[in-house]
Amino acid sequence: MQENYFIAFCIFWTNDVVDLSEGASAANILSQLATIKPLDGTNYSTWKEDIELMLGLSELDYALNGARPVPPQVGEPDFDNKVMKHDLDRAKWERSNKKCLMILKHSIVEAIRRSIPKCETTREYLDSVAAQFVGSSKAYASTLTKQFINMRYDVSGIRAYIQKMSSMAAKLNKYFKTALPDEFVVHIIMQSLPKEYETFHVNYNNTVKDQWTLDQLMAQCVQEEERIKARRGDSVNLAQLKKKNVNSRSLVRVDTEDKAPLVVVAALPESPPTMMGPRTFLSP
Repeated sequence: MQENYFIAFCIFWTNDVVDLSEGASAANILSQLATIKPLDGTNYSTWKEDIELMLGLSELDYALNGARPVPPQVGEPDFDNKVMKHDLDRAKWERSNKKCLMILKHSIVEAIRRSIPKCETTREYLDSVAAQFVGSSKAYASTLTKQFINMRYDVSGIRAYIQKMSSMAAKLNKYFKTALPDEFVVHIIMQSLPKEYETFHVNYNNTVKDQWTLDQLMAQCVQEEERIKARRGDSVNLAQLKKKNVNSRSLVRVDTEDKAPLVVVAALPESPPTMMGPRTFLSP
């Protein structure tokens, strides 16, 4: 707890001046940081995504996205204004760099943090961390690729399923630094759908001339899902009607002795409808 207070105090310490007006922002950053699982050697890819997202949403990634500002050369046109702009940019960059380094170090377990060499910039620090986890990153990409290709529809709803597959494709795009073609992603999703979508898939291959985008695929699959649900409802109603008709059929036998008539009711197997009424068997 004391370490967190120290981090919150230091995050906004710049040039020996404490900006107390930003204390609330420090508290918000710490609360966001608490939701991120520290880098422990098994979660590099997700840790990197989460930490970069947090720095971006907190508007602290200025130093992460750019190099240290270079001062203008004496004699350049408009030199005085360029110097003023450089001083402002440098102060902003150094402040961002200092905060980012503190946050990164705070989000890594001590055993790994000690193995990372001292770095002057946020980008250098992240590159040093990445160098230790290249193997795990490749393993993550390999696992994700297998999951994407072998994924099967899990009856969670077609819209949610396609969104899940799209998210996996986006992660692969980020790792390979190139976008998977939409037609390839659509093909993989089509192949993963259950037998109820077989006719839908065949019609797409044989009658649709243009390649669908993911948005078009989702819209068409949602409509197909509604048709499948409607057909299932009709099938259930038909089965219930047949069962009712079977139960209503009866076999009647009347005893003609002096005893009171005996009526025996038994279910008959289903048979094609005829013009004859129910059969009556009289005892001899």
